[in-house]
Amino acid sequence: MLDLRNGARGKVGLEIELDHVPQRETGMSAYQIMLSESQERMLLVHKKGREEEVFRVFAKWGLDAVEVGKVIRENTMRVLHHGKVVAEIPNEALTDNAPVYKRPLERWETTRAARNAETIKLSPAADFTTDLKRLLTSPNICGKRWVWQQYDHMVQTNTVEGPGAVMPA
Repeated sequence: MLDLRNGARGKVGLEIELDHVPQRETGMSAYQIMLSESQERMLLVHKKGREEEVFRVFAKWGLDAVEVGKVIRENTMRVLHHGKVVAEIPNEALTDNAPVYKRPLERWETTRAARNAETIKLSPAADFTTDLKRLLTSPNICGKRWVWQQYDHMVQTNTVEGPGAVMPA
């Protein structure tokens, strides 16, 4: 795995050509390629001239490997897309000077009614559509799309059913 901190300390960087990066779909922008989880699986830096040795190791384990860039003498990470520089960032901006977020933490407490199951009353009607809709608006049951959309659920594209689907028993 590439550690940019070592590159920053050694005053070297890397240059990546996004046209060489395998992509799960066509037409991805440079921004999408760089941020896509499936693109960041593994980046290995090896000594120049040992490419075939690395490819053989990957092939032995049934893994794909492609050369997407090179180490450069500048202390920067440079990203090219279609031969044009689309990003150029000093290593320290990604390591030593990266922002540290301190987010507020609070314990979440349920409402009193939600904690006391005996206070929940269902109508005696045979049609529970209204009750189900009310139940589904609960913070405990609400949509989780915001969670799974942050994760690349297409990893290795062997998903049986996409996230958010309901599977009947």
